[in-house]
This record gives sequence, C-alpha cells and structure tokens, in this order.
Amino acid sequence: MKTAQRPYLQKTPLRRVTQVDIANELGVAVSTVQRALANSPRISQKTKRKVFHLAEKYGYKPNFIANAFARRKTNMIGTILGKYAINHMEVFAAIEQEANHRGYNVLLSITDFDEQSEHQKVMQMIDHSVDGLIIASANPRWSTYKELVESGLPIVFVTPFVDIPFAPAITYDREYANRIATEHLISLGHKLIAFVDTDSICFTDQSRSIRGYFDSMEQAGLSIDEKYIYYVKPSPNVLPGENRLIIYENGLKAGEYLFSLNPRPTGIVVEGDALAAGLIGSARKFNIRIPEDVSIVSSKAGRLLSQLTPRVTGVKEPHFQMGRLLAKRVIDIIENADSPVEQMSILKGELIIRESTRRVEQRREKREERKKN
Repeated sequence: MKTAQRPYLQKTPLRRVTQVDIANELGVAVSTVQRALANSPRISQKTKRKVFHLAEKYGYKPNFIANAFARRKTNMIGTILGKYAINHMEVFAAIEQEANHRGYNVLLSITDFDEQSEHQKVMQMIDHSVDGLIIASANPRWSTYKELVESGLPIVFVTPFVDIPFAPAITYDREYANRIATEHLISLGHKLIAFVDTDSICFTDQSRSIRGYFDSMEQAGLSIDEKYIYYVKPSPNVLPGENRLIIYENGLKAGEYLFSLNPRPTGIVVEGDALAAGLIGSARKFNIRIPEDVSIVSSKAGRLLSQLTPRVTGVKEPHFQMGRLLAKRVIDIIENADSPVEQMSILKGELIIRESTRRVEQRREKREERKKN
C-alpha cells in the first residue's frame, strides 16, 4: 500500500482526514467505512481491520459529520466568535436566548483571529458532536468550511463567503450603513468628506460597502477625490488575538494622514469603534476640535462609541436581531434538513446621532474651498 501516491491522505494543519479519504485508499464505498467504524455486523472483520488500521495510522477520529447516519442528536449548537469583536458578546447573548427557548444549549468558543486557532476550535466543536455551528470567521477562505457545508453539517455564517456563496449567512448591510452615515454629514453641510475603511477582500460585501459613500456623494453632486479615501492596512505589531485591521493604532494612522491634508476634510465616515477612537486621538494630537473642526460618524457603531469623549455618532448594528436570527436559522436547518432555507439575510442598522457631528461652519467651509482652489 503506497500512500505516497495518494496525496489526499497527507495531513496538514488545515486538512483533516475524512471517511472519503479512507474509502478511496481502500477502494470501497464510503458507506462501508461508516459501517466498519460503527462496528456493524454487516461488515467483515477483515474489512474492519483495514479501516481501523488506516483510521489509526492517519489520526482519524470518528466524528459528527462522518457518522451522521448513526449520530445522536445532542441539542447542542457550537458558536465560534472572535474575541476582537466586543459587539459579538451582544450577538451571543441573543443566540443563547433564542436557542434555549427552542430547547438547545450553546457552546461558545472564542478564537484569536488567526487560522490555526479557528481550525482548532471548529474541530473541537465537531468532536463534541454539536448539531450545528454558527461561525464568525477570521478565515473565510478556509477550504474546510466548504467541505463542512457540503457534508451536510448545519452551518450559518455571520458574514457571507466569496468561496462558499451557497452557505447560509446573516450579515450586516455595510453599504447601507455607509450611505446613511455619509448622508448625515451631507445634511449638515459637509462637502469635503473623507472615508476610512479596511482593504480586506475576503468578504463578498467588502467591495460593495464603499458604494454607499460613493452613491451619496454623487447624488449630492459632490466631487470625490481619492486622496480623501484611506484604506487601513493590516498592522504587523499587534498582540496575539488582536484584529490587525480594526485597531486603535490604525485609526491614529488614518487621522495622521487625513489631518495633514490641505484642505483637510470637514467630515469623516469611519467603520468601527476602535478606528473612530483612533481618529479622535489623532485629532487631539493635531489640536483639531471635534465636532467644531471635523465631524466623525462611524458606519459600524458599538457601545464604545457612546463612552468616548465626545460621544460618537454612528450606525448601530442590530445585534439582538442578528443573534436571534442566527440561532433560528441554524436550528431550522437542524430540524428540517430537507426544507428550503433562506440563504442570505441582510440586516440594516439605525443612525444614532451624538456629539461628534455638527453643522459645518460656513466661514470654515469657504476658507477650505479657497485653499482648495
């Protein structure tokens, strides 16, 4: 038996040996491997020995997915969240409430926003025989997710995936959030409006999210200058488990760039609490007053924004609605596997106006226009 000629049995940190691999190696049906691992009397001892030998050799562990035909329903839902997102705790509280109401318990696992940690946590959940998974992934291009979905394991994602477009997902409408955030600044008379966002291309809504900013500016007849658009880059100097994109230091860098422009923007649309906090910190460094000199609005606002000074205007995400819908969706799939399930639900946020935005001063606006011309 020369396994070197069969690369699908070569384990890697992100590749787990499956029953299909063992069946292909032995030249038998997958159902034969399933029954052998379940010690079915329908399978000969000789075949069982071969199956068990390969299973042990390649570190295969019978799990929920591989033995779906024989599994017991555990009424457990696994939830994988990233610890970088404080707002995820509000989502989890709603997941647990809805799941408990439907007779399910929830296992929570927090990842460190890296592939290895996420891989380990997901596999631990599967080994605990959860009935389904809810995942906010730091690694949406992980091929194993596609394999899990195709295997029939009920999974609902918090963000839609480029590589798994058919996977059920509940997501936040970032395009709409950027639109109403930009429109708010325009309604206050701002014309030089900057935009700060991440440059991640992992998620299907990433390229669309900036459309909210573009469309609002164009509809208002305002010109769009690329120098006022700042894309945050992954920071190499972060503590283990931190999001390398949405952190305070990146907000500082964005502010240092934007506040050095001539003319500088009178309004800024930014995504997230940490980046907004960084912009405020940078404004203080440049002796720029908020909102007298510049107005800031976040298109993705959590509780932190209401605790900053000044309190930041932002688009509040529907965390409770999202959590309940995530739990409901995965339980519906668990209990009615053959019933059609809505693949995508896009939730809209609500603009909460606070002290970080105000009407632009006409004298300053004219002064900035003169500098520009």
